[in-house]
Parts: sequence; structure tokens; C-alpha cells
Amino acid sequence: MAGEFVFVDDTESTLDSGDVKDFIKVIQEFRDFSPEYKRKKIVVMMASLFADESVIWYAEKAGFFVLAVGDKLMEVKNSKGFKPKEW
Repeated sequence: MAGEFVFVDDTESTLDSGDVKDFIKVIQEFRDFSPEYKRKKIVVMMASLFADESVIWYAEKAGFFVLAVGDKLMEVKNSKGFKPKEW
């Protein structure tokens, strides 16, 4: 949690579109299971060792940050100028 935001992450060894679809459902139910965050804005991240470009695109369309291993370190894979959805 940081100020008015709550960051929720799902980490998979390899990210696929089914993981994104499943996590959309989890986020939609998050407030029911965590009412203490009722007044906070939720920002979603999905992290993986590898994420195919098509999966990055799908997660980005859902409003999720995508992190995956780059040349040496974990890096944000979203397109330049991406703005995450606030749930």
C-alpha cells in the first residue's frame, strides 16, 4: 500500500492469457474479500520470468502493469506512456 493506492500482484513462472483472464476475476472480487481497502485505488501488476508480446498486450488492455525479466533484471514491459487502470 502506498498512500491512496493498493498494489496487487500475481506472479507466474510463465504468463499466459488464461492467467490474465483469471486475475481479472480475482481483482473484481478483491474489495469483497478486503473491505479494509474499500476507499483505496487498486493498481494491478502481473510479474513473470517470461511474457509473450500478445500476453503483454492483453494484460495492458485490462489495465495491468506487466513485469518480466529483461536483459539482466526485472523490467516493466508495458508500452511507453501506458497508464494503469485504477480499479
